Amino acid sequence: MKWKSVPRMHRALLNAPMSLLRPFNVCLWHGGRSGSTVLGDLLGQHQRVYWAGEVLENYSKKVEQSSTAAAGWQRARRLFRYGKLVAGARIYGCEMKIWHMKRLGVDAETVLSFLRNAGFTRHVLLERQNYLRIIASGHARVKTGRAHIKTNEARHEAAFGLDPDRIEALIRIYEQFFDEMRDLLGPGYIHLQYEDDIQADPLIAYRKTVDYLGLEPAPVTVRLQRTNPDPLERIVTNYEEIRARLAGTRYEWMTAE
Repeated sequence: MKWKSVPRMHRALLNAPMSLLRPFNVCLWHGGRSGSTVLGDLLGQHQRVYWAGEVLENYSKKVEQSSTAAAGWQRARRLFRYGKLVAGARIYGCEMKIWHMKRLGVDAETVLSFLRNAGFTRHVLLERQNYLRIIASGHARVKTGRAHIKTNEARHEAAFGLDPDRIEALIRIYEQFFDEMRDLLGPGYIHLQYEDDIQADPLIAYRKTVDYLGLEPAPVTVRLQRTNPDPLERIVTNYEEIRARLAGTRYEWMTAE
């Protein structure tokens, strides 16, 4: 939707503080391919929550492709505010992924400062500790063209190779992101781990999050399944090369999961 097409009255509402419409807003920070969509879908089923998801996903890709990142973040901030019209008095939740910020050329501290000023007083940090699985799942998404799979749908198996020369650098990007977010968020946020809170039962993460938000759990249904549950050696065609490259590093354990 173009900004000029929004009625003037609605523009004024978009520019108003979000806190006037609801008690608080919540942001889910993650690295992608970590169960964020299944958690967001569960939260969105709660009658007290409006879940907008990755509001910057498509926009950040367009900015990256058009090389207008310098002004991209300034324009992107409006996308957070538009959700107010739909959320009404419900808690407004959205997601911020590391790659959104990289595409827009903005750092996490700047984004966090904006969100806090916009009424985002609750923050959830969702970490998948095995960063190699994040990378592999991202490749599988490109290979199959499927980002998510409903529980009643068949999975599409994928086989692909990973670049051994880039694997450690990519892992460090995720490692540094989560280290930075833990420092920036400080006290008052909730830290979820994919392996403990989502992988076996996404309802664990759901219950922890609604409790953190001060809500009573509502009946919800898990409507998405894992897209890449197979062992890495089955889906990564050069698995042995990747395993050898990470052998002896602090990331070696990631190849055995």
